[in-house]
Order: sequence, then C-alpha cells, then structure tokens
Amino acid sequence: MNLSDYLKILSDKKNLSEEEAENLADMLLENNFDETIAGSILTALKVKGESADEIIGFIKSLRKHASNLGIENAIDIVGTGGDGLSTINVSTTVSILLSNLIPVAKHGNRAASSKSGSADFLESLGYNIYIEPNNAANLLKKNNFVFLFAQLYHKSMKNVAIIRKKLGIRSIFNFIGPFANPANVKVQLVGVYPISYLDVLADAASRLNYEKIILINGEPGLDEVSPVGESFIVEVKKDKIDKYKISINDFKVNKVNISNLIVNSPEESAIKVIRSSLGLDKDVETYIRLNTSLGLYLINKVKSLEDGFELSKELLDNFLNRIKEMVSINGNIEQLNKILVKAYGNKN
Repeated sequence: MNLSDYLKILSDKKNLSEEEAENLADMLLENNFDETIAGSILTALKVKGESADEIIGFIKSLRKHASNLGIENAIDIVGTGGDGLSTINVSTTVSILLSNLIPVAKHGNRAASSKSGSADFLESLGYNIYIEPNNAANLLKKNNFVFLFAQLYHKSMKNVAIIRKKLGIRSIFNFIGPFANPANVKVQLVGVYPISYLDVLADAASRLNYEKIILINGEPGLDEVSPVGESFIVEVKKDKIDKYKISINDFKVNKVNISNLIVNSPEESAIKVIRSSLGLDKDVETYIRLNTSLGLYLINKVKSLEDGFELSKELLDNFLNRIKEMVSINGNIEQLNKILVKAYGNKN
C-alpha cells in the first residue's frame, strides 16, 4: 500500500494491524513523501485514536532504524508530552537525581509541543547534548548519565520532525518515542498524556518485554505525578499489569499552584529547578520530589512512595553538585555559571 491507501483506511477510522503500522512507519522514516499527506495521516491517527497494535508497529519500526549502543542495565525517565501545560522539565530533573544511584540513559529531544524539551533544558544548563553513538556507552560508564539526543540516534526521524513541528499537536510519535530508547532499557518510567491512553500504552508495554515499566497520568492532565490531586498508575512487569491510584494527600504536603510550575523557555525551567534545589521555590521543589519518589520506587530503592519522598530531599539538595559534575565532564561550565548567576540573582 502507498501513503494514500493508508490515509483512506485511517480516515474511515479503521485500525491498522501491527504489521501494517510497521510498514507505514517504515515509509515515513525512510522515504521522501508529500508533507500534506503525511501530516494528514498523523492527524487521522490521532482523531481515530491510536491502537496498541499501531503503537507497537511504529515502535518496532523506530527501534530497528535506531543506532545500536550496546548499553545494558540503564533506566530512563520520560514523558509523552503533549499535555500543553508547559511545566518545568521534571522528568529530566528526576533523571539527573536518580543518576546518583543508578545508570540513566536519558532519551529525549527538543520541544515539539511544549516550551522546553529535555534537550533544550540540558543545553541551557551547559550540558553537551551532541553525544555521538560511539561515545555514549563510555560517557555513561564515566558519569552514570548520558543524554541520547533523538535527532542523533534516530536520524530517520528527520523525515517527520518538520511535519510534527508544523502540526504542533500530539501525534503517535509522542507515544512511540519513550519506547524507542536506543539503549534498549528494560526499566522505565513513562508519563502519559492523555489519560485515555494509559491502558493502551500499558497493553503495548506488556508485549514489549520490559522487566518493569510504570506509566502515569496526574490530575489535571499531566504526564507526571500530580501535585494537586490524584495520579493514575499502571505498573507492568513482563506481561503482568497492576493498576492503582495515589494522591497528593498521601505525601502529607500542601497542594501546589500549577501556575508556579509553568515556564516559557528552557532557561526559565533551569532557573526554577536550580532555585528549588536551594530551597527558594517550594512549589517546584514539591513537584520534583513527588516525581522523584516514584522514580525511587521504580528502581527498588524504597518500598513506599512516602519513603521515596523523604529520600528525594537529599537528592534534590545535591542537584547543583551533580549537574556541575556532569557539565564539567561533558559540557560548558561557563554556560552553567551564567544560569547560576541568574538563579542566585532572583533570590528575593
């Protein structure tokens, strides 16, 4: 089938099989195509609602087109994005904090539907995001953290990157990116938006041979732990699926004003995170610690989220030391110092 054939099927709101979806993804990743038709296909998939088979097909295609790094035993903390709230880069911050305890291969990209992608955030802190595949494993071994810039590790994605940017809306690539980490991670935390896709993505994850993967959506529509209400979690171990809810009340902390978490640029996100580590931004501090607690539970460092919340304070207090270490090994310390000056300059 050609792209027009796939567009007709999807416009009729019919699902593709896993094999058909993989073939479609191959065409998008490998071929030159009409941008209008390709954009219409992504839109039609979103309007119809992507099925687990379609998501798995796209994941398999993206994985086989990715660089092979030979990395083992790393984890990843990532979100689908697309919630439209433009909050701080909490998944990337949690990844940095957890790298004190376990190797983290952080897979990410520049912003597509938000104000600050993980690549933008790290770059604003002075971290060098352009790590070639042949150096990734060495940097991870040296520093317990490596950023895998999707544009370098999924070079075939350049064919759809422009379309995604023009569309400016959530697409199937938001869903498949988190599951296509080139480090082939088997333990992962994935924030999901919208909540209606929690079960769909859990179904897909249960068929992708993860050791442990936690998927989460938090009120009022975050792909993170909610700082204002309930969070809905699906935990997958191999093919076993457990569902449960947690609440901000479980942590015995005050609700956060979400408007205080919103940023308009990567630099603002970096400054807010730095200030939270200094005890100067309590709302951001709470938000980071809530999400870190789930990360600590993911890697079996704590038995309860409440214990994780307590340990997260120690990790966040050490954020500046950790990011200085990371940037000194792989980055521009002058850029970091510029951000630090701005963060300290806003103490009042």
